[in-house]
Amino acid sequence: MKRRKIHKSTASRGLRSGVQSPKNPGKRAASRSGASSSDGPRFGRFTCYHGEEEKRWHPPANEILRSIQKLYDEAARRLPLDEIPELVDCLGEVGHCFGLADPVSNIILNAIAHLSGSPPLQLQDHPPPLPRKRTRRSYSEWWGFISSTSLNGLIAFMKVYFRYLTGDQARRYLYLASYDLLLAIKLVHHDRHLPLPPSPLLPDGGKMKNALRIAALKAGHPAPDDLARTMTAQYPSHLLSPIVHKLQGSDLLTTHDVQSIKDLLLNAFQWPPPNMDFLCCPNGESCAQAAPDRFAGISPNHVQFQKLLYISDLTIDSAAIETKLSKCVAKVLGGCEEHGHVNYDASPPCEHILSLNMCLLDTIHCFYIRALAVLPLPVSDDSMRRGRLLRAILMSGQCFGPLDPVSNIIINTLWYDAAYPPLYPKDGGGGDCEVELPQDISDTQAMSRIASRSLNGLVALLRAITTTTTGCSLSKHEAVEYLWSRQCDLTDKLQQTVMTNKNPYSAAAKASEHPQHTMLGSFLMSLCGEKLDRLQHLLRSISDGSGCVISNADWEQLNAMIQEQLTTMIGRKRLPPFDTQALAALSRRRSDYVNRQRFVRSKL
Repeated sequence: MKRRKIHKSTASRGLRSGVQSPKNPGKRAASRSGASSSDGPRFGRFTCYHGEEEKRWHPPANEILRSIQKLYDEAARRLPLDEIPELVDCLGEVGHCFGLADPVSNIILNAIAHLSGSPPLQLQDHPPPLPRKRTRRSYSEWWGFISSTSLNGLIAFMKVYFRYLTGDQARRYLYLASYDLLLAIKLVHHDRHLPLPPSPLLPDGGKMKNALRIAALKAGHPAPDDLARTMTAQYPSHLLSPIVHKLQGSDLLTTHDVQSIKDLLLNAFQWPPPNMDFLCCPNGESCAQAAPDRFAGISPNHVQFQKLLYISDLTIDSAAIETKLSKCVAKVLGGCEEHGHVNYDASPPCEHILSLNMCLLDTIHCFYIRALAVLPLPVSDDSMRRGRLLRAILMSGQCFGPLDPVSNIIINTLWYDAAYPPLYPKDGGGGDCEVELPQDISDTQAMSRIASRSLNGLVALLRAITTTTTGCSLSKHEAVEYLWSRQCDLTDKLQQTVMTNKNPYSAAAKASEHPQHTMLGSFLMSLCGEKLDRLQHLLRSISDGSGCVISNADWEQLNAMIQEQLTTMIGRKRLPPFDTQALAALSRRRSDYVNRQRFVRSKL
């Protein structure tokens, strides 16, 4: 395949670092948004180098470090280093540029946080006129090591916060964001067509705190837990807001400012106050247990409300970061040129698509967790019913179909159990139904297999209906992007598709290696109109977000509806009988496996 020449521009110039940009490495990916993309957004404008991996641009290491060193020069310019010489060591040792503010503010905050063990500062009424340029020249040689460790921490954060992001992708996003962590997060969300980071960014269940801790560990910070806690703690808004506003400016900081920041960060472990259990006495008063045999009375006469904020509450949606994001996207899109159609499938998938593939597999895995949560799986009263459902999920529980992915899993599971029930050993053949049927899914490989096959089926289904609708073929690359943008829900796409003689569900079932792909395709094609409405009603606990287990009444109606549909279509079908010797050998192997599984379960 003839390779296209990469046109050069300055679309991706750094926003704050002043470093010359790569010669528009995002142009090619951005310009390839023409082929069959009218139904959905395009992705990978910044990190997709599909088919031309050897041509992708790598920022020179010396330019990267020079860009980060300029951030430390700016932090040193603003800090009163001559009045507080201890700050020089703090900057050079723990003043990492990652955190939940802009890079310069993060450097200042992390450096001052390291002063927490020092005595109170000797404050002066006003900062003396210091030769700032001389100070920057004097200390600039210190920033080489801390710049390198900060870069390691930034890359580690991106790879932890965004699963399956490669190191090259992380470097690319960070370079475009001028090593501003919040901007890099927004770039990834924009590039993958994810919802932009919610406001507020915290709390998030510990995801941000864990990523910052790993970043600090990778950067060699002596107290990574303290750094993560400092950046993710809540502070009184009346104290935090003026400090963040001061840091976001460009004015020089006085010793008073440093002391104020130090006092605020010292209280990072005191906000919010510790949780306490309150006891209500019979007379209506409240008390708290102060010791095993002591109780303290609580008076509600003086109630004070203090608003607490995270640092990210004041920085994630700031006008400055939104302006940077707009400029970053506009520069890449502004350099786009129209090119001919690119055959994405003519070369191996790029890192961008491999990352999306893994993210999709995680999403599909969550679908199975949700499906198992709403299925009426009895624990002990009906082991045969439980085993049959689990068997059907592992054999036929693909998430493609006419409804949402979780509902499709349940429908396909019930259909397979009704159309192809398990073959029980005949009398005297050895074994019993409990031995033949699984009672749990303790093998993660089985779930990984069904998730991977479901993804293959979804890709095949999307490509089939796109070809039917538009007459244009859709590459696997573009199909994966579309599935990610819709989180595997093709309901709207299917409703707009006029079905022809070709059955797209059969193609999907075949791609997913379904044992009865033709029959499954015919069954899914027969579901339309009122039948789908009825199925959605019976599976309403999925669509309404309640996550409740399907009631016995709805479950019986679901089974009856699918049985009726099977009778209408083809009647009851069974798998052809095995040879007697083959069946006996298979039964022995199954029995051995289940015995080992029971042993493992007993130990767990």
